[in-house]
Amino acid sequence: ELAARQPDAVAALALVGAGLQMKVSPQLLEDTKGNTPRAVDFITAFGHGKPAHLGNAPTPGNWMMGSATALIAACSGEVLHRDFAVCDAWDGAAVAGQVRCPTLVVSGTVDRMTPPRVGQALADAVPGARYEALPGTGHMIPTEAPRQLLKLLRAFIPAPAAA
Repeated sequence: ELAARQPDAVAALALVGAGLQMKVSPQLLEDTKGNTPRAVDFITAFGHGKPAHLGNAPTPGNWMMGSATALIAACSGEVLHRDFAVCDAWDGAAVAGQVRCPTLVVSGTVDRMTPPRVGQALADAVPGARYEALPGTGHMIPTEAPRQLLKLLRAFIPAPAAA
């Protein structure tokens, strides 16, 4: 939204695990109010691709499912609920066509929260956007595929101008 409203403030935009709309089930939205164990378990399980469920961590010693559970459980219910409420209310279609900066949209091929078709639709709505899908990756792209994401971002984001 910032890239559309204040184009001079944004040189490049990377949208990771995003979509034009990101509807949240009413039950999950309610569960996030108190950051219930059910919400934490669902977000952790649904947010990761199968390789993460099987312990395939790209970082030695990292247990993605356990780390995500601990991180989400540590959030206050208010913070978690606001995050999911904003996602539920989001209507990116209203601003996507106004974005003028170079844009990269990245999805995980097994993302169940914002599936690849959702990421592709977002890329199609932003003029000139580039779309990439990371194989075997769920919604937690930065932890599931950190090296691949970093490679994409480094290739996409322009280097700062020399002083």
